[in-house]
Amino acid sequence: MHCDRRQATLWRRGDGEEWIVRDFVGAAEIPLRLTTAPIPLDELYAPLDLER
Repeated sequence: MHCDRRQATLWRRGDGEEWIVRDFVGAAEIPLRLTTAPIPLDELYAPLDLER
């Protein structure tokens, strides 16, 4: 999560030793394995009043 812009970086393990890195920006939704639905960046950043 970035505190000065609406962006989150998701790091996860791929097959084997490699890491898969994805950036989510603006109104994107972050897919997490622990949740049944993706988490919208709109909800995470709502209290900060940052532009998309």
